[in-house]
Amino acid sequence: MSKAREIVNMQLSLARRVPEAAREYAGVKIGCLGKYAPGEVPFAMVRLSYDGPRRLVAHGTLHVDGHAVNADAGADTFIEVVDLLQDRLKAQLVKMHG
Repeated sequence: MSKAREIVNMQLSLARRVPEAAREYAGVKIGCLGKYAPGEVPFAMVRLSYDGPRRLVAHGTLHVDGHAVNADAGADTFIEVVDLLQDRLKAQLVKMHG
């Protein structure tokens, strides 16, 4: 892994009914992914919403050296969905190191 990199700009979007605590949790969990990127991550976007009456879905995009790294996840709680999204984005970043 490379030295710690900060994600400079992160946009977090929550659909109605998604708890506000999800914003802070997602910011911390996704914000730490910069250290796995092979280059700078100047922008990240995370959207949390519902797919049906109870299931949460998350979409994340990290911009790494001009390339978009995307992942989606679905789970029953915001903690589970953010953790799964973090795992999927991290796996792609680690893979980029080759």
